[in-house]
Amino acid sequence: MSDTAEITIPESDQPVENGGHEAPAVAEAPAVAETPAVAEAPAVADAGTRAPASDLEGDLRRILDQFVSGSLTFPEGHAPTPHTLATEIAKLRANGKPVSSGAVSAALARWVEIGFCTVSLKPTAFVDYTDAARSEGLAALKSAHRAAKSTAKKAIAEPTPVVVAPAPIEAPAPATDEVPF
Repeated sequence: MSDTAEITIPESDQPVENGGHEAPAVAEAPAVAETPAVAEAPAVADAGTRAPASDLEGDLRRILDQFVSGSLTFPEGHAPTPHTLATEIAKLRANGKPVSSGAVSAALARWVEIGFCTVSLKPTAFVDYTDAARSEGLAALKSAHRAAKSTAKKAIAEPTPVVVAPAPIEAPAPATDEVPF
């Protein structure tokens, strides 16, 4: 006799594929004579790509240079407002896309902040370039403004030394002959 006994497992207890569960019977779908055609999307050469970045400041500068030099004039009663400048930039670009007057206004506001131009209020309109703009140029003024902002930011970030004055020492109470009860 051997030490190992052979065990037989009934067929109903045998492991079944599909995680131990028997799969239900599946009815086959009827055959289809033809598969309907699927419309294909037209191939677009630039699908998924962004439009090239525009040079709004460069275009704005060209228009304003023409205005300052006198080669571009606006009709009577029209000042170089952001809306008017946006229209002129769209004409300059000749691509049929309108330019946001808000973007033009923001560019003018940045230029005023760095000291490149002056703008009138009510209506907001370009007046003229500053003397610094004429002598240094836009790139130099931007660089100087960026450096000044960085210096100011660093000054805020660095903790300033705080000198704490020692607390005043109180004099002891005068000695009295009385004894407190």
